[in-house]
Amino acid sequence: LLWIALMATPSPSAAAHRMGHFDTTRYAALLRAHTRAGTIGGVQVVAVDYGALASQAGDPESLYRRVLADFARFDPATLRSRAAKQAFWMNAYNIGAIKLVVDHYPVDSITSRKINLLGSPWKKDVLQVGGKVRSLDGIEHGILLGEFKDLRTHWAIVCASVSCPSLRREPFEPERLDAQLAEQGRDFWNDPRKGARMDRQGNRLEVTRIHKFFREQFEEWGGGIAKVMEPYVAKPADRAWLARGGWKLETFDYDWSLNDTRRLD
Repeated sequence: LLWIALMATPSPSAAAHRMGHFDTTRYAALLRAHTRAGTIGGVQVVAVDYGALASQAGDPESLYRRVLADFARFDPATLRSRAAKQAFWMNAYNIGAIKLVVDHYPVDSITSRKINLLGSPWKKDVLQVGGKVRSLDGIEHGILLGEFKDLRTHWAIVCASVSCPSLRREPFEPERLDAQLAEQGRDFWNDPRKGARMDRQGNRLEVTRIHKFFREQFEEWGGGIAKVMEPYVAKPADRAWLARGGWKLETFDYDWSLNDTRRLD
């Protein structure tokens, strides 16, 4: 019955396309049906059922293939607002990362040599959008960071790995984007295994390797790691400790292993 309901999901209307609105109905159904919250090695994740999606990949009438078709036929140039553009490309990145894994499944990591011999999948063309095939690198650096220069991108897009921010189990939507990104930020920066861990006795702040990868952006766009984190940190005492400074900054190891439902604890 669930599958029948999903397959009955209406296609995006021509009117919606003319108005510059991307219909996320089917993408939302895919996220509900094929993701699950849990832990992998004790780390909180939203895992993806890549095996189920891979089984659909050969069927053009499957939900998975219809979602890809929605992105392929939509023209992002019709989007007018900044929020609509950001939401669309964040969703495009996330389904693109899922597709990159599904295309080569089974793999144990998005950095698998099955995907790229050099272990670097980011420049590999993967997702067709509006008649043009995009890479994850092109979406992230060329559009989301290159055009919008929004640090919140870093806790919105998910590279199919355990140490990434958790995949949101609903699409990003323009009308709710700020609230959705705020929730993503709170979840990520308050997670001591993924975002940040404050050792106040040892006077150490350990943070995600994403900060090391993009340190210049954190400094130039956000005023440094403490100011970036501060709006999301739950405890007032921790916010005060961050603001005082003087702590030693260290970086977590990054777990690139796959956020696969088959690996859930």
